Amino acid sequence: MLKKLLSLICSAAIAAAAVSSFRVSAEDYEIKTVERHEPDSMLILGDSIASGYGLEGYDAGDNKSTNNYGAQLAESYGLTNDTYRNFSVDGLTSSELLESLENGIYDDYLSCELIVISIGGNDLLDVLFDSENGIASIIDFSEISTGNFNFLSKLTSSDFQELASKVSSSADEAIENYGANLDNIISYIKEHNTQAQIIVQNLYNPMNTGIKAIDNLYESKISDINEIINQSDNCFIADIYTPFSESETNLIQNDFTHPNSSGHAVIYNAVCSCIAENCIFYDEYKVSTTVVEVAPEKSHLNQYFTAIFIFGGLIVIILASGIIKFITKRKNKE
Repeated sequence: MLKKLLSLICSAAIAAAAVSSFRVSAEDYEIKTVERHEPDSMLILGDSIASGYGLEGYDAGDNKSTNNYGAQLAESYGLTNDTYRNFSVDGLTSSELLESLENGIYDDYLSCELIVISIGGNDLLDVLFDSENGIASIIDFSEISTGNFNFLSKLTSSDFQELASKVSSSADEAIENYGANLDNIISYIKEHNTQAQIIVQNLYNPMNTGIKAIDNLYESKISDINEIINQSDNCFIADIYTPFSESETNLIQNDFTHPNSSGHAVIYNAVCSCIAENCIFYDEYKVSTTVVEVAPEKSHLNQYFTAIFIFGGLIVIILASGIIKFITKRKNKE
């Protein structure tokens, strides 16, 4: 029993001296950041250009059924079903995308590091080629794809010229509305994720019918809407227009609207370049800042007093123990 008691006292003395010799700082860690240029998560919002409409294996509503440019990006960055989403909808306009956002449909996914937006083509198409009030009301575009140009005489008629003027005015109004919608789309995303890197694709001109009256009208409106996109704040612009315009390879399907597989490869490269040139993503990690310091010399006196007190108590216990043993032995002899 005495040995255990002595051991406990000695341990306490050593601990007291050690604790009084060191101090730990109050701050335990700090946050460090490391930059990278590849996203850990990506969300694609937009229309049938992003969905991969018309590509091999395309299945409406399943944007992962085909090798669209979104799928190519996901593979390039090593993203999975948990870190990559493509919610593009065929025929979607900017008004409809904004409405979906404001209804909270995509709120659970806006935390993605990168959000790519393809929107605006249908804002123009709905006006320019409306079957009742647009150019398509007097021209069957299937005739163009088959090489049947029996409608060419219509392009010089006064009816066509009047219709083209009306369509042009309607397109200008649609473009103005698009600008407001795009601003609100970006603002909504930023309100829900201030750190999101947003890329907006500008529009290519798919019209290469060889009929100047149609091609020039569409080109002028594409230029107007791209000017709005290029001036947008809080986002980066992926230039799709330039490589499509300069390509000597056909990048458009026979519907004069959607990119073919080569077109998707061009869009993939344009978005990749935009990410590499503009987007910076961050990883955060904790670095310990706990500091153990030897106490200043002036505290040593306290240590000495503590040790003397403890060892003094030890001596008293030893003496008391000896006296008790002596008295016990004497009584036993008596």
